[in-house]
Amino acid sequence: MKKAAVIGNPIKHSKSPLIHNYWLKKYKIEGSYEAIKAEDNKDFENVIDKLVEQGYSGFNVTVPFKEKAYELLNDVADYRIDNKIVRDLYEPLFYPNRVCLKAMNTIKIKRNVDGSPFFLGINTDYFGFACSLWLQIGLGEIDNYLDFDRYSNIRNIVILGAGGSARTIANGLILNRFIDFGLSNLIILNRDEGRAKVLCADLNNIVRKKDKEHISIMHGSINDFNKMIKDCDLLINCTTIGMLGGAETPEFDLENAKSSMIFYDLVYNPLKTPLIEKVKETGRKAIGGLGMLINQAAPAFRIFYQYAEKDYKNKNNIPINVHEMTNDQELWKLLKEDI
Repeated sequence: MKKAAVIGNPIKHSKSPLIHNYWLKKYKIEGSYEAIKAEDNKDFENVIDKLVEQGYSGFNVTVPFKEKAYELLNDVADYRIDNKIVRDLYEPLFYPNRVCLKAMNTIKIKRNVDGSPFFLGINTDYFGFACSLWLQIGLGEIDNYLDFDRYSNIRNIVILGAGGSARTIANGLILNRFIDFGLSNLIILNRDEGRAKVLCADLNNIVRKKDKEHISIMHGSINDFNKMIKDCDLLINCTTIGMLGGAETPEFDLENAKSSMIFYDLVYNPLKTPLIEKVKETGRKAIGGLGMLINQAAPAFRIFYQYAEKDYKNKNNIPINVHEMTNDQELWKLLKEDI
């Protein structure tokens, strides 16, 4: 039986067990998925040691351990789709410029020849974010390499937060940017502006030379929100603001924001956060984090429980197209009822 888990703190709110166990049952796979709380970084490492000892296939990581998880990796693989076919992960690709990422949400436990553990990181958060965003802004299913900005009018992006999720999304936005159509301005706002400054420095290090004159990466304090929001096309909340048991919602003023601005909140519990409600009251489009949660879970599920495409197709009848997994309306209904 293949076993996997999600590790975090807090962890009671996590809906990952519901999602993965739903798919295990649907596709008749003998496996399990559970939520595990780690008290601190040391306990996080102890939990991982136990998972290795007990033969787990892999694990997901949520706040606040995504950056710690990155430190433990032996290698990093890239998760992409090409013509709606999930690429095999037998030969991981390591990108030196991905040092900016420094955060990981999905880890496959492999074995070295001597039996020692080998941790392969595959971050599926940007995949989940981009797939969900594409659908929500009416562009349909993402088709290749996650370059959503080729087809949209999103040029100026403001990210709230500088933690693991913010790093992952900012990293993805930069690496998937096309010079003729892509991102022009990226602003990172954080309560601790020092962390935002570090993230911006890391991002500037991965911008291609030919793009440097076409893109601006800036940082600021969340207190600068009203000033920085003026030209924003897409506002992304990567903090715990609005989360059940998370940080309080600041008094953000949207008066200076574009009427066309889109708000994307990574928080999915509650479904309608105070920020989502505030944005919608102004007539602007607001997107919750449930779509990202489901879309990042699908590739993780495939990584943990099976990864040869022929096995999916012939043995378990798991759709090759991950969108078939994520558009399961029964799953969406179960999640909404549970939140």
